[in-house]
Amino acid sequence: MMDTEIREEPAATSPLFKLPEELRLAIYGYVLTVGFPIQWPDDHNDAHLTPALLRTCRTIHKEATAVLYSTNTLAFQHPSDCNMFGWAHSPDSARQITSIALHIRDKDVRSLWTGYLGSADVHRSLTFDYPALSTLNITFRSNYWLQMHGQPADKFQQWMSDPHLKDLRLSLLEKAPENLKVRLMAVHRAPPAEIRALVQSEELRDKLDVDSETLGVRTEYTRVYNVEVALALTPTGHI
Repeated sequence: MMDTEIREEPAATSPLFKLPEELRLAIYGYVLTVGFPIQWPDDHNDAHLTPALLRTCRTIHKEATAVLYSTNTLAFQHPSDCNMFGWAHSPDSARQITSIALHIRDKDVRSLWTGYLGSADVHRSLTFDYPALSTLNITFRSNYWLQMHGQPADKFQQWMSDPHLKDLRLSLLEKAPENLKVRLMAVHRAPPAEIRALVQSEELRDKLDVDSETLGVRTEYTRVYNVEVALALTPTGHI
């Protein structure tokens, strides 16, 4: 994603502008949209986008920029990256972004993320940096399952008690817009024997979907206040 020198070619000479605007936007979407999150920053990101289209002329730049930033999902692993994206590209472009994916580790929740997610600071906050945001997907990696005591079924009933997960949900509750759809997948490592015990349990098996490739399991999303939360268990030792 980038803004570079724009040519001054008159848009009226192109057959493209004989098409209705909705068809032009659909065409832009084919070359400027991908179906997976785009990691930023990443010097080796091969998203198969064609941002050179933005340099064609000022009219295309204006129309296509809106498509590029409003139809793709950006993925970040640090709040500073979220904050700096707009300054690295342009604040106006960042304000058109509607979908973001965050990768958050439990040990970073209090030290890095709650101050950014739960703030409305005009210089550094999710709310101010991305006012058009409508979808927020969070992958939350936690070691809480391995710290709990008891049988697998007991742990399954207690995983939402993770204090880092609570902090994360509360920070989103404080400042997130009401129309923001937040989905949080809590990913825990668990001993393979405990995962098998859950799958074999008559009480729990219907609540779990098994990943045949990783031999892990996951639940459906459950709404907790303003966040939809689900659990994914990955066998220890699996990469």
